[in-house]
Parts: sequence; C-alpha cells; structure tokens
Amino acid sequence: MADSKQVPLDSAAAAKAAFASVQDKPFPDDIFTAPELRWAVIGCGVIANQMAQSLALAGRKLAGVANRTLSKAQAFAEQYGIEKVYETVEDLYADPDIDAVYITTPHNTHITYLRAALAAGKHVLCEKAITLNSAELDEARAIADWEIGLNATQALSIAAGQGIFSLGRVQTPTLMMICSRYLENKDFTPQTYYQIRVTAAKDDMPFSALSEHKYEPLPAVNTALSAVTATGTVTVADVQCKEVSQDPPLLYDLTSLQKEANSKLGFSADKTLNIAQSLYEAKVLSYPRTGSRYISDDVFDEIPSRIALLEQYPAFAAYAATLKGTALNRRSVDDKKVTDHHALIITECLPGELSGDQRKIYDMVAARLLESFSARCVKEVTTVCLTAGNSEFTAKGTVIKSAGWRAVRGERDEEEESAALPALRQGETFPLKSAEPLEKQTKPKPLHTESSLLSAMESCGRNLDEAELRDSLKDIGIGTPATRASIIETLFSRDYVRREKKNLVPTEKGLAVYSTVKSKKIADVEMTGQWENALARIETGEMDAATFRKGIEVYAAQITEELLQVQVSVADGERIPCPKCQSGRILFYPKVAKCSNVDCGLTVFRSKGEKTLTDSQITDLVTKGKTSLIKGFKNRDAKAFDAHITFDKDFRTVYDFPPKPKGKGGRR
Repeated sequence: MADSKQVPLDSAAAAKAAFASVQDKPFPDDIFTAPELRWAVIGCGVIANQMAQSLALAGRKLAGVANRTLSKAQAFAEQYGIEKVYETVEDLYADPDIDAVYITTPHNTHITYLRAALAAGKHVLCEKAITLNSAELDEARAIADWEIGLNATQALSIAAGQGIFSLGRVQTPTLMMICSRYLENKDFTPQTYYQIRVTAAKDDMPFSALSEHKYEPLPAVNTALSAVTATGTVTVADVQCKEVSQDPPLLYDLTSLQKEANSKLGFSADKTLNIAQSLYEAKVLSYPRTGSRYISDDVFDEIPSRIALLEQYPAFAAYAATLKGTALNRRSVDDKKVTDHHALIITECLPGELSGDQRKIYDMVAARLLESFSARCVKEVTTVCLTAGNSEFTAKGTVIKSAGWRAVRGERDEEEESAALPALRQGETFPLKSAEPLEKQTKPKPLHTESSLLSAMESCGRNLDEAELRDSLKDIGIGTPATRASIIETLFSRDYVRREKKNLVPTEKGLAVYSTVKSKKIADVEMTGQWENALARIETGEMDAATFRKGIEVYAAQITEELLQVQVSVADGERIPCPKCQSGRILFYPKVAKCSNVDCGLTVFRSKGEKTLTDSQITDLVTKGKTSLIKGFKNRDAKAFDAHITFDKDFRTVYDFPPKPKGKGGRR
C-alpha cells in the first residue's frame, strides 16, 4: 500500500456534487413500487418545505400538517395543496387516514412528538438530531419495539370493553411476579413454633444460645424446657473458630444502584435513573444505563486519580487518603465482563452545586468506588455448640479484625450484630442463669419492593426448567438495566400496581389481568428466554433474522386472536355515563377514552402536557367535571406546572389552574 495521507471526506462538497449530477434530469418513475403512504408533517420550516417539494416531484403530496401556530399551518397547506390542517398534534395522531408522520420541529421537542406518534401507532420519520441525548434515543427505540405489546394490548382492551389493559413481553411477566407474590403472601397461613433460649456467663461476661430444634406443639417445648432447667447447667460441646475474609462489593451497574437506592433511600427505580442521568449530563458520573459491574484495565489505570480526587471531597476525604500508595483490589477489573459500557463510576470532575437527592446518589457511587478497590474485610467468627438436658444450643460471635472496605461507610452486616463471646473451651460447664421459651411464627415471602422486583427481573431466568433457556437468561433476566425502571412505571400508570409504603401491591385491575393471562405464553418468562436464545443464534449465523421476524408476527397474530376471546372481570368496574350526550357510556382505550354513542363524538386524549391520564383521572373528569390536581405537566418550553383537567363548553379538555396563594397581608 502506498504511504500517503488520507484526505478527510468533504461531505458538503460531495452532497453538492451529487445534487448537481441529477439536476434538471427527469424524476425516475420506477422507484415507487410500494403502496403509497399518507404522510403528515409536524412543523412548517425549511425541512418541511423540502419534504413537500420532494413529494411534488414524484407527483405526490402531503395529506396533513400540524404546527404550533395554526395560521402558519394553514398557509403551508394552501401553498402545497394539503387537504387537512390540524388544530392540535393530538388531532393528527387520532386521524386514521394518516399512516406516517415526519417530525421537522426543533431538536428539543423531538422526543415529545416521538412518544405520542409511536404510541398512536404511526410510522415516524424524525429529522436529525433524533433526540437531545442517548437516554431519549434509548427511549425512542424502546417505544418503537412494540410488535407484541401493541397488538396484545389492543386485543385485551377490546375484549374488556373499557380500560387500558396493556400487555408486553417484559411488562406482563413483571406484573405476574408482583401478583403471584401478593397472592402467596395473602393466602399464607403462619405456623407457630417454639425455640428455647438459655443464658449463662463466664468471667462475668454473659452469653446466650438458641436451641437447634424447633418445637411445634406447646407441650413439646415445655417438656424440653423442664429437662433443661432440671439440669441447671450448660456444657460446651464444641468450639469452632475460623477467620472469614469478605470480598469488597463489585461496582454498581444501573440495576444494583436502583436496588440499593430503593432499600436505603426509598427512591423509585425511575427516580434513581433520572438522577443518575442528570449527574451524567453534569459530567460527574459515567454513563448510567449500563448492565456491567466491571471495568477494563485501561479504565482501572484511571482509578488512583479518581480516588485522589475524593481526597478533596469532604464526605470521603479521610478514607480516600488512606488508599494512597496501597495496592488496589482488582475484583471489579475484567475486560471480558465489560459490555457496551463499563460499570458506573465517578468522573475526573468534582461536583459543584447539587440538589439533596443528587448528592445522595453521587455519594453512593463515590462510596462504592472506594469500597470496590479497598482491601477485604477480615472477621473472626466463633460458633459454639452447648448442651443442656437433652437439647443442643448454638451461639455465634463475630469480631472484626480488619474492617477493610467496610470502613468506608461504617456499615455492619447481620452477622456482625452478634455479640462477641467469651473465650470458651470444649468441656467447660457453667451454671444456667435462665432458660425461656420463644414463641415464633413462620413467615411468608415478603411483598415485592422495587428493590426485590429489580432482583427478580434480573435473575428470573434461573428458575426455568430447560437448561438452554435458563442459560440464555442467566445474565440478563427480563428487560435491560435501561428499561426496567420504565416497565415498573408503566405498571403504575396503567393502574395495575400501587405503592403501600415501600411495598408493591396489585390493584383489582392488575389482579384481573393476572387472572386472565397468567396461563398464557405472554406471561411466561420462558417466552423471553426463547427470544433471547433465537437472537443469540441470529448473531452467530445459526438462524435467519427474517425467520425470527416471521415467528414474531405469527405469535402476535395468535396471541391477538386468543385474547380477543377472553373476558376480563374487574371487581370495581362500573358503567360511566357520558356527560355530553347523557345516553352513551365512556369506553376506555389505550390512547383515548370516548363515548360509546358514535353520534356524540366525546373523546378524551390521554396524552396531555407530557403526562398520561389514568383511568381514575378520566373517571373523575367525566363524573365530577374536573380531575384532582395533577403535578408535572410541561409546557412548550419544557417548564413544569400543576393543574386540573376540565372541560370547556364544547367538551374539549383544558387546564384549570389552582388559585394563587394569598400574598402578605391577605392580598392577592
């Protein structure tokens, strides 16, 4: 090969040359062989004009247009002979005669229009840049992957007759986990059992031990207790002392961060993701949507400087200084286990002004970095077996010899809560100070929290019977670190699940869906396993992608036909009369709620100000004339506001703002 410098491509010049080569030549008449799509455009700027002009060259035209300023949309339509001008983008989305939407608006609005257009089942072409950041792009990709969920949702909603009954490849198995755990917990019958606790002392240092045997009938424990007290002494039968070395934890991936933030701070998975994303955009945390808990060797080379940086951060300055010049633990370093993005770590930039919640998440990531590269925690664990009467008892004690990584946050585990024992030797006998029965009850598995649910989503494949499917899910479970939070939030928005403190409890509607689809394939994690296995085979060339796609289409048709035949019974369901015509009833669908009377025309779009109205909110609107105060609407400038939703005189939805608080002296 000749040793010459490559000249960078001048893309602008290349584009001009390409255009010049075809200028003034007749437009090809053999390229439009596919069925004609009915296009609408959002926005009336330069790009929208180019779209209209390009279609005109091919003898076609736009079918509709929407713009923030109605007069501009009307002028645009008149210029290009467009039949439909929409007063709102919601009207455009609802038009069944529009197949595809071209988004030509400013970049900061793209994700809003993408969400709504894809939710309405439209094909979307979006002008670059498609979104403002990678997080929005991930969301747009996820929304577009609705082949199964969209069809199944529509089928079940039609079968039900009212309400959104959404289903999805990940959403539905997740709901099944919550419901099955709830029903198991609810139906659990606790069993009473007893244990005996004895107390003795050596050198004025008391110690206690618990019986190994669990006594179920009360007379049995009383008989054993009598034998123990009659003996009046306890004897050391065996002493085992061992040194336990505890590895530091791995670095956070997104899921492990979400789990810990939920357990310790009560943050939802979605809240944690949003905070981590904001810290990433502030350049103080690495990319948060990662599924890896490892870093590569080249990133490890940067860790000493990151630790040195924390010497300037008051919360961890003292501990960070102790790691200077020490050999760092390499447990979290493995090139082969780094996926698309490495584990979540702090960057080379110290944070400036942070909100309280941002500070908490940053501190968690910083602390975990220090923990992961610290020495092991070394403990001495003593287990003593005692006898009294005919019963055996066990006592445990733990002494920390070297705190290691546990010194970062000063946390103790459950084992460390056991008191240190005196120096006991086999064969020693001590007077019995006390003996008492302890009444206990068996406990059900606790209700899912977001933390435990994230764990279940991450590891659900381990419970599969078929080894090949189990292997395909062993590392990924269902969903991805980037999508699990949104899946959980979808369950809330669909009124399937509610929070009771930290617990996730299914609603009547959620239980109705569970009862309806629990035996169907869409509810089974095995289906996800089969798909993941097929995708792996496509990657290695063992399966054709077109074959996989065809299988998905066939499955979508099968589940749709199956779901159209079911009946959904919601315990608190009711007929809601239409407030406009008074003769029809309100029917609930995934994107709208509307009157059953076709001549009435009352339609309530769920999407409003980047919020999605729930069934209960729409019920309040049509029965009471106004919703409760809804927080977090966003205007065109992306500024948040709170408002009620009500009807105007024509039964169109409008905002109703709460009264402003009185000023000083009682004046408004």
